[in-house]
Formats: sequence, C-alpha cells, structure tokens
Amino acid sequence: MEQEWRRLAFCRPQIEDLFVNLAAGRVAGRSGRPFTDPATLSSVNTLATLRGLADDLRPEATLEVGLALGASALALAGSLADRGLPAARQHVAIDPFQSTAFDDVGRLTIQRAGLDGFVEVIEEPSALVLPRLVAAGRRFGLVYVDGSHLYENVFVDCYYAVGLLGPGGVLVMDDAPHPHVARVVRFLRRSWRQSLVPLDLWPYRAAGAGARGRLRYRLAEALGKTQIVAFRRTAAALRDEGAARGPV
Repeated sequence: MEQEWRRLAFCRPQIEDLFVNLAAGRVAGRSGRPFTDPATLSSVNTLATLRGLADDLRPEATLEVGLALGASALALAGSLADRGLPAARQHVAIDPFQSTAFDDVGRLTIQRAGLDGFVEVIEEPSALVLPRLVAAGRRFGLVYVDGSHLYENVFVDCYYAVGLLGPGGVLVMDDAPHPHVARVVRFLRRSWRQSLVPLDLWPYRAAGAGARGRLRYRLAEALGKTQIVAFRRTAAALRDEGAARGPV
C-alpha cells in the first residue's frame, strides 16, 4: 500500500494523510468526531485516474457529486492549481451531507491543502443543483459522479452531468459494479452510444502494471467489474423524440 501512496505524490500530502490516518481513527471532523470507514475514501487507483485525466484534459472547470472526505477534490482541484490557474472556485463539489454526516471533513481537508480558493462546496441534493448549473450555461471538462448509489439518483446525476460536459468532456462514474450504478452504465453504453464514447482508463491506473496486470484489468472490464468507468462526450446530440419510436 505504501508503494501505491507514492503514486499520489502528484498532489498535496493531505491525500496520503487521509489513507494513513483513517485506519488509525485519526481523521476527524470539525466537532472532533473520528472517521474510520474506508468506504468513505476513494481508492488510490481512482484518485490517480482522476488526476491523470485532469492533467491530460486540462479542463477549465471540474465538478464532482459527493465530496465526503475530500480526497477526490484534492486530486481535481490540485490539478487546476498545479497548472498555475488563478483560484476562482473552478471545482464544484456537491454534497448535501458535508456539514452533517461528514462533519466538514472534506472542507477541512481542502483548507489544509490550501485549495479552498479553487473549490465551491454546495450543500444541496445534486438533483436540485445540477439542473440549475445546466440552466446557467455552465460547462465542465470533467465530471465525477460518486454520490447516491440509488439507481434513480445515479441516473439523474448522469443525465445532467452529460448536459454539463462540453464536446470532448469526460464523465467518470465510481462504484461501477454496484447493481444500481451498473444499470445506468448499461443504459449509457446502449442508448447514448452516439454521444458518449467509452474511455480506456488503463493508462491512468496506479497499480497492476505489466502484461499480467493488464490482462486482469481487461478481464474485469469485460465482466463489468472495474471500479470506475468513463465516457467522453462527442459533439453529437443526445437522443431526440424520434428515438421514442424505437427500443431503448
């Protein structure tokens, strides 16, 4: 695991602190309440993938649904900062539970990393925030969906997320094998294939290099077992009403 952490040296040391301290119960919120559940923290591979994509895409703005402990915000906002962009809250993080269930851990993590000027935290349900961003004409080069895992919520998040992507923008979905998330992934692959092109994430992984690792990854990919999946938005429009006459 220590070797994997070194793959996160691209970002602020607060990411490694989260991995080290979470297991020891030393990650605490604003009230001092400790957090120990590893499920609240993105994996090393996910963080490395997000950072690699952000560095390659060089988006002017990024968005995530689900701030939690703030590790993914460090990866995405850190890329913006390390490119020398001025702090203008270009990374939007939506999390209705940040100050309650997460006791502001994500906010504190971002502040300790000196990235709070790059991050706008919105504490409302994503189903309310995302359509407002669409109506405001906002565009993002990379959107990371890792909020509610209920099918209907994931679907709404992805529906609006795709609308917020400019041509060439990338949608990343976490926990892709989860049954509810997997249903949305299948819909995107089948019904929006003219507008969304699956993106190969193998080059961005932090672990499993070599022919054997690549083979295992391709097998997991074929079985729909990879942790995250990504789609690149093309210039094509989403389906129009004419598609209602055919199969979904």
